[in-house]
Order: sequence, then C-alpha cells, then structure tokens
Amino acid sequence: MENFATYDLGPFIANDFGDRYLYPVNRETFHRTSANVLYKKHFDGGLFNGKTLHILVGTDSGILLKYLLQADLPEGSRYVCIELPHVIARLTQEGLLEKLPENITCAPIDQLKKIADRFQFQNYLYTEKIIIWKSLAAVDAFLPEYAELYWATRDYIDTFAWKIKVQLGNHIFLSRQLENLTENRISAAFLQNLFPGKTAVLLAAGPSLDDLLPWVQQHRDKLVVLAVSRIARRLKEVDLAPDIFFSVDPQQACFDVSKEMLHFGERTLFVNSFHVVPQLISQWQGPAAFIGKRFPWPETSTETFLNAPGPTVTNAAFATAMQMGFSQIILAGVDLCFSPEGYSHAKGSYERQAGPQFHQFDTQVETNRGIRTFTTRAMAEAITSLGDLAKLALAKGCKTINPTALAAKISHVEHIPLDTLDFTPLTEPAWEKIIHTFPKENDQTRKAYFKTVLDKLQTAERHTIKVQKLAAEGLKCNDGLFGRNGMQADFKYKIRMDKVEKAMNRPPVATYANLIKEIGLRQFLKLSPIDEGGEWSDEQVEETGRLYYEAYRDSAAQMLQYIQKAIGRIKLRMEEENRDADLTRLIETWRENAETGRALIWNHRHNKDNDNRPDSINHRLTECIADFYASIAHNPDYLVQGTKVGADPEMARQRIRILFKNRDRTALSGILQGLAASTDDNNTPIYHLAAAYLAELGGDFAGAFEAYQNVLESASQSVAEDALRRVASLSLELDNPENALLALECLAGYSPVYLAQYADLAKLLGQTKTALDAYADYLERFPDDLMVLLKVGQLYQQQGQHEFAQTVFKHILNLEPENEAAKKSFEISDNFLRSGS
Repeated sequence: MENFATYDLGPFIANDFGDRYLYPVNRETFHRTSANVLYKKHFDGGLFNGKTLHILVGTDSGILLKYLLQADLPEGSRYVCIELPHVIARLTQEGLLEKLPENITCAPIDQLKKIADRFQFQNYLYTEKIIIWKSLAAVDAFLPEYAELYWATRDYIDTFAWKIKVQLGNHIFLSRQLENLTENRISAAFLQNLFPGKTAVLLAAGPSLDDLLPWVQQHRDKLVVLAVSRIARRLKEVDLAPDIFFSVDPQQACFDVSKEMLHFGERTLFVNSFHVVPQLISQWQGPAAFIGKRFPWPETSTETFLNAPGPTVTNAAFATAMQMGFSQIILAGVDLCFSPEGYSHAKGSYERQAGPQFHQFDTQVETNRGIRTFTTRAMAEAITSLGDLAKLALAKGCKTINPTALAAKISHVEHIPLDTLDFTPLTEPAWEKIIHTFPKENDQTRKAYFKTVLDKLQTAERHTIKVQKLAAEGLKCNDGLFGRNGMQADFKYKIRMDKVEKAMNRPPVATYANLIKEIGLRQFLKLSPIDEGGEWSDEQVEETGRLYYEAYRDSAAQMLQYIQKAIGRIKLRMEEENRDADLTRLIETWRENAETGRALIWNHRHNKDNDNRPDSINHRLTECIADFYASIAHNPDYLVQGTKVGADPEMARQRIRILFKNRDRTALSGILQGLAASTDDNNTPIYHLAAAYLAELGGDFAGAFEAYQNVLESASQSVAEDALRRVASLSLELDNPENALLALECLAGYSPVYLAQYADLAKLLGQTKTALDAYADYLERFPDDLMVLLKVGQLYQQQGQHEFAQTVFKHILNLEPENEAAKKSFEISDNFLRSGS
C-alpha cells in the first residue's frame, strides 16, 4: 500500500501575486515571492536565449508555462515542457494547455521522441544550442517522481546528443594529429603478427583490476602485458612494468591521469593514437609507435598503417592486440560497468578517490554473473563496439576471455575463471621481441623525416591560403550580387561565384577545402534552417551565401593556425637535433609547450656534449628536468573535485528512491555497499534509508523499522520525509494504524499537505476531534479543497451535527453548484433537521 507515499494533488491555490499552483507540487515555493522574481533569479535570463531548444522538466503547476506565454520569446527558440502525466491531467482540466503556440509544447516523457522529430532537435544539437532546465518543482522534488522525470529526460537527450556528436566528429582530433607529426614517426604496423599463438593480458582501469593484478604478477614472464595509460600510477605502486602502454584521448585530462607512465620507458613501448594529447607522447623517453594515419589529408605513400579505432582506449588497445597474432586475449579491469558499491575505477585513480559515482548511473547491463548493474552511456557504447571487435578477433583465431564475474557481459567474450585458464607461455621475453622488431631510428632518420613532413605542411599551408582567398572572393561576389556594403548589384557576380566554386572543387585545392569544411562542420551546419518550408526572400538567400563563405573563411583561418603551429613544432624538433642549438631558447620553448621532459630526451641524445656546455646552461637543464618531475608529481584538484559531484548524497537519495520503486534489490544492495564505504557523514542518513528500503523489499519489516528510525535520528527534513512516508504505509500494511498515525502526525509537522491524510486516518480510528482539528488546519491553508470539505461535512453528519454539516455543504455548492455528492449530503441533513429527528 502506497497511500502515504503518494497523495492527491488537491486544489489549485493562489498566492498574493496571482500565481496559482498545486501545493503538493510546489509547497511553499511561491508562498511569499512571485514567480516572476523567482524565475529571474533561477534562470538568470538564460531561458530567453535565441535560436535555442529549451527542455524544461516540470511546469511548476503551469506557472512556468504562463511565464513563457507572457514573455516575448526569441526568434528561432522552442520550448519543450516535460511533465508528469497526472499533473498534465490537472493542467488540461484548468485549460492551461489549450492553444499553445507552435514553439511551445507540454507532454509526458513518452512523447519526447515524437517531439524530437517535430521540433528538429538535431538542428539545435548541430549548433550546440540545447539546454535542459529544471523547473523549481524538479529542483525541490517534493514529488519524488520529478527526480525520476529529470533523469529520464536527461538520459534521452544525452543519448540523442551522443549519436549526433559521434556523427559530427571534433576538430580537436585534427589539431592534435598535426601537432603530433613531430612524434608520429613510427607506425604501429610493425606489431602485426608479432606474437602468433601467444597470450596477452590487457589491463584496464575497471574496479576488478585490483583483484587480478596478483595473478598477472605471478604469470608476468609468461604473458604479453598490455595496459591503458591511466593505470600507470597503480602499476608503479605494485612495481609492474607493462610491455606496451596505450593512450588515445586528445584532451588535457588524459595527460593528468596518465602522466605517471612517463616514469616508464626503459622496457615499455608506447602505442598512441595519432591524436593523443601531445604532452604525453612528446615527453615519452622510450620507443613509441602510432595507430591511425599520419596526415589528415590523403597521401600517396606506400607506408602501412595500423587502424585501431576507439571509442575508448581499451577498444583501441584491443583492436591493436587482435592484430598482433595472439591466440587469446585476457581482459583484466575491463569491467565497463560500476562495481556493486558504485565505483567506476580501480584503486589509485582519481575517480576512486572521489567515491561512488551515483550520478553516472545512466543505464543497466548484465554482468558475467547474470545480474544487472549500472553503467554509463560511454561504457555501454564500448560494450557494443568491443563485442564487435571480439567477433573479428574470433574470426582471426583469437579468443577473448574476461575472468571477472562482475564485469559487463560482452558478446563473443568468454567468462572463464582465473584458476581454469590455460595458455602457452612465451619462449622469450616479450620486450626483447618488441625492441628487436622496432624500426631503427637515429638523428639522420629523424632529420630526413622532419624535412619530408615540413615540405608537406608547407604545401598544405599554400593551399589553405588559396581557400582563404577564394572565400574572400566569394564574400565579395555575394555582396555584389545583392548590392551590399556599397556595391552595385550586378548579376556578373553570380558568374564569378560559380568560378569560385569550381576552383574550390578542383584538385589539389579540393582536398584541403574538404578538410577545411570538416573543421568548420558545425558552422556549415548552421546553414540548415531550423524552420523549413516556404520560399526564401532575397535577404535569406544573401545571408545564407554570406554565412557559407564566412564559414570557409573562418575554418580556413583555423586550419592555417593548426598547420603553422605544426610547422613551428617541426622546426623546433629539427633544431633539437642540432648539438649547437641555442639551448636557452629551446628550454624556453619547452616550457611554453608544457613539455619540459624534452630536456631529458635532449640530454640522452647529446650526452657527450655535457662537459662542453657552460655551467649556467647545464643548471637550466637541471631545473627544467626538475620541473618535469614536479609536473608528474602534481595532482590536479579538478580531477577529484569533478568526480566528487557524482558522490553527492542527494544523487544517491534520488537513485535509491527510484530503485525502491522498481523493487531492484540487487542494485540497492550495491549502492548500500558504496554508501557504507563512504567517508562523507552526509551519506549516513542515505545509507540508513537504503538499508531500510532493502530490508522492506526483503520482507524484514523489523529491520526496516529499525533502519527508518536510524534515518529519523540522523536525517534532514527531506530524507526524514522519505522515511516517515514509508513508516506510515508499512504500518498500515502490517495492521498497525496507531503507528501510522504517529508517522503522519510527524509528517504534518513538516508540511500541511499531510494534514488531510492525518485527519483521514484519525477519523478511521474514531478520533473524531483530532480528525476535525486536522481538517480545520488543512482547510485554513486550502479553503477550496472540495473533497476535504465534503469529508468534513460527512463527518459532521456521522456525528449527528447536521447544522454544521449543512453549512459545509452549502459552502461546497456555492463553489461548485453541480456537485452531486454535496447535493445529496445536504438533502440528507436537511431532511433530518426537518423531521426533527
């Protein structure tokens, strides 16, 4: 029975400013302050951003809808209000949803897909103009369903956005590719079929890594050990050097979580994606090889490249491993889901330091043990893609094994416990085979490489400047065609514009023009109108042409920056090869590029010249090296602080309420373990609430009541309300109405919304005076609640107080003349009084 966990929405009530709202939805939010004042502060003007899709979770009993309807909404913006079905029903009764303008809609969550098609969500995502707002009702979540509504809405939009952004790509990959030309000298293709019939173990950052590391250490010499870069700190702690490190992420955070790998290098190969964060590969002191193509434009070279796509570093590492000839690959720490306690990563990671990540519980997947567990959207995508790779590996004769029972189940990956694994040991150390096969490098091969790359970059620079000039010509022609910016309108400019387009599409310029368009894809997509249909005016045609050539111009300028930066880096590396280089300038440049580790590489390559350098220069080199090691030792606060958001107690509370509603004992048990391990005192009441929910679902009612009592002794009002509502409902289910009444009395002290329920139960228990007093207190706040008024009148009738009953029924009929229940009840009392009984 859930009659005290949910409640009737009651009547609309009004504040002194004319705002009408449902008290269970908004409670005291609008009691003393007008909606206009609250919304100005809450939305801070952002709600009226132009050409933006605004997704609003909740309507604040319709007040937010009225606020929008009364505003001068910006052109090109649309507003989608996602609301609870029973609230929509009340808004419909009030006529608040009638004749909404075309740019505003209000619907339940299950209609979001249809709305996405009608409102062209993708066009807003192309321009990154989509915002999810919480109404005040969703912020406060007095109705717990609003928390679930927000998660469901965010989940849909995030999934939608994920798919669109994957299609769009990101220019940061191209930028990094050009930056890394200095280090992407050796292709990882030399690894192909290097270890036929042997076994590799792939170490990733999942929670199970800690359980599997001892086994890996025990069998270290028999296996090829592959590892993702972000576990380098953990591997250093246990003194385990992998044969190969992998890293792919272009973002700065990749360096911050992986920088401990720079302590390795003597017996480890670094395999990096062509777009990895530059500071990681530029400061690596061991051998390195890249995956992917070297240049972003097509090349006529016969060089072989190794393709190993993501989306995660684990996927890229696996894709590389399956091409190395192994007969089996063992996955260790490839969980792709949260541990039962809510952890996403192994010990030693910043995520583990922050605690369980409740806010990232986006979806659930099945584990190898056959139970359901939470994962993020990114990890869910990786599960699918890794399964596809495992299928390809199987076709190559390579079996994939995951010995972790609590890891996500992946298609074509076998779950085999460690103690039953069987494999053929290595006959020689993996490192020896890798380093003997690695292509030889020296100062001459590097200089030749840099010269070749510099020539190609300068060619790209010339053609990019050509595209810039063509775009400028196109802009001028566009002005001339429509007579803008002081030019005389003339159709001859249309002919010149056609020539510009032909030049853009003529090789070799076309190669770079297409690449430039890819860089500015978001800007070009802005040319897609949000509102389609109808004929275009001359102004619209002129604006589209102008935006088109501006997109080419701006994107070419961006491309030119990338190329010129890459040229500067190549020239710097060429200078580094010169033993008579200006070391003072080199050190300054290394510091500017945040790659002080280059000083170590310099020393290694020119160690014979140490004695011939001035002491001042050697001192500066020593300082530079010290700064490098200090940068590795430094732990950025943002990494821990950023993930601590996910360990917020309120996030945990929202999750466990949803899990309890869905009767998911397994997931609840996992979160309970995570809360138990938390050092945040604010999690204590949430822990007791989760324990109570779990006990209740398991039929341990005595344990549930004890845990609910623990909540009341340690909780704030919001958490205490959750506990008291369950105490009331559970007490009724167990035929203990007196205890339920006590719980409702406490709840009524928190909010008048519970007074009517408290009165109802008091009436059932024969406590008439208590019931009438509670009804009176309730009606003092909500005088127009006809249902409660009817209950009061009928209670007076039952007590034989027909004059009081008649007064109540008359009041109801004044408010609603057609109320049949009030009419019949009035007649009963009237007949009684007339008969004198």
